[in-house]
Amino acid sequence: MISIGYKNLGLSSKEVRTISEEKVKAEVPYVDKTKPIVSKHGSGSTYAQENDKTSAEEFGKYIGIGIGQSSLDVSDPDADSIDDTDTSLKIFVGADINPNFAVEFGYIDFGEFSAHYPLYDENDCAEGSALFATAICQADITGQFRLFGKLGFAYWDVDFTADATILGTPISASGDGTGMDLLYGIGINSKATDQISIRAEWEQYKDVGDGVDVTIPGVGSVELEGEDLDVLGVALIYNF
Repeated sequence: MISIGYKNLGLSSKEVRTISEEKVKAEVPYVDKTKPIVSKHGSGSTYAQENDKTSAEEFGKYIGIGIGQSSLDVSDPDADSIDDTDTSLKIFVGADINPNFAVEFGYIDFGEFSAHYPLYDENDCAEGSALFATAICQADITGQFRLFGKLGFAYWDVDFTADATILGTPISASGDGTGMDLLYGIGINSKATDQISIRAEWEQYKDVGDGVDVTIPGVGSVELEGEDLDVLGVALIYNF
């Protein structure tokens, strides 16, 4: 075995240490610890911001306004006329949790419904609205269309009035009440632009008005029976 030591080269140990230190300095680049290290992907904070931005764009928030027709499936042989449909107006906000699930909160005005009973010339009128919260399950059909189903709860508010004439005496009754019941629906979203989409949907609000106490002065009070209320409508949605 042949060994070449630093003594055979005529170098002292001090000279060897000096050469080694200079070699290390030449091979290792200088790093200024006062400045942040920037990778080819950018700084850590910039990279995190880009990731946050991507997530926000993919799972964004939205706001919408809608119009539709609300209707009750009411039939009463004692009534000679029943107006069981009206225009509904709705406003809502939502957020995508992931590509297939979202949550939505909003307010809907169902409109006004009425009936006339000829026996006592009785006119009944009910107005309703609701606050709602729903969970939405959705799936893409194509890049433009998305099917969805929703399930949640509606906190409804109903005002009821009635006027009649019994034995020549006019009588008025009124009542209002609130309640919380089930809400569900299905629909389809159509993407118009990156930020604008159009929705068509059907919803059913269960047992609206159930248990509302109507007071008849001098007579007593009665409780209304709840009705299932259907809403068929369209909405314009802006995606943030």
